[in-house]
Amino acid sequence: MSKISTKSVLNLPVSIPELSQEQPQGVTFRVVDKHLYADFGGNVPNKMVFNIYSIDGRLMLTQSGKNPVNLSALKTGVYAVQLITDNKATTGSTLIRLQ
Repeated sequence: MSKISTKSVLNLPVSIPELSQEQPQGVTFRVVDKHLYADFGGNVPNKMVFNIYSIDGRLMLTQSGKNPVNLSALKTGVYAVQLITDNKATTGSTLIRLQ
């Protein structure tokens, strides 16, 4: 049996180089009415940058210093979120689904 890479089947990148391999710690993400909320449990960082990528690796949206993130310009689907903060523990990436 031969191996089939994800890239050859779906014609998608296997990874998005800009994304962290770590998930943010102490952060809960939720999407409500095309808005992405990041709940830091009361420890809101001074610096926040949200980069939203399509699953094919295209940067779709960047937003700095504001929570929630308005996702209304994006189509239904799965997106990667890169959160960059001034705290290494809360910096990382996760996946979200827009419906």
